[in-house]
Amino acid sequence: MKRFSTTALATAFALFASGGVFANHTVLVEGEQDFDGDGLLGANEDSDGDQVFGTIMGGVNGVSDNGRVMIVTSGRFFETVTLAGTGVTALEAAPGVNAVVEAFNGGGDVELNNARQQAPGIVVDTDGSFPIEIRNLVTRNWTAGILVQGQSRVTIDKVRADSNVNYGIQVTGSSRVAITNSQINGSGYRRSGSLGLTPGGDIAPDPGVGIAFQGGSGGVVANTTVAHSFGAGITGNVQRQNNTVFDNSTGGGNGGVCIDTDGDGFGWDGFATCFP
Repeated sequence: MKRFSTTALATAFALFASGGVFANHTVLVEGEQDFDGDGLLGANEDSDGDQVFGTIMGGVNGVSDNGRVMIVTSGRFFETVTLAGTGVTALEAAPGVNAVVEAFNGGGDVELNNARQQAPGIVVDTDGSFPIEIRNLVTRNWTAGILVQGQSRVTIDKVRADSNVNYGIQVTGSSRVAITNSQINGSGYRRSGSLGLTPGGDIAPDPGVGIAFQGGSGGVVANTTVAHSFGAGITGNVQRQNNTVFDNSTGGGNGGVCIDTDGDGFGWDGFATCFP
């Protein structure tokens, strides 16, 4: 028997009963379990005419303006997710749901696996007129787990970015991003069944940083763990508050253990500060 989080089910059923897809509405995405009982999964669920989708991009395309996309059953999503314009203002998994935006599908098509592993996982690119929330997701094995571009304004909360070869989270342009309560692990390190080891194989970390704010971007990182990066832990124009920065490249100044408890950017450990 399939088991789902009670909280997730209660939330999702209330939304499911509320009507069709339109502006200001939440649409639902099921993972690798059939949420609505119609026997359809993945792309087949996207095209059956109801408000439950089988891919994240199906849900994203199912809202026209100021919409919310909620993942209601656990699963892996082998797709790049792009949030552009003003369509989606929130992308999240329901409480108790383990939703993984994944580049590598073991046993899947090699060419598709290779293409995904050489692309970013979640891309946000807007003019900033509407802020976007990304919450309670896992993104792994991409070039960048999350890439924020343009003038986007984004809150990233309770996200885990694992084994992304260039960046766990990369913020560019003039974007403004708040990253809270998240975990960024093993940036620059990936074991790929089709592309080999990074580092040590044909694809090198470039540069393998946990969180990077670049260009004219800025933001805050708070209550977040950044650990085991090939490069630096956190770089760029960013406020830091109560983070744990551990075992990142000493060349970037983020080696050792750094716990910034008072928000001044410095931690006591005898090895490192919280600044790159």
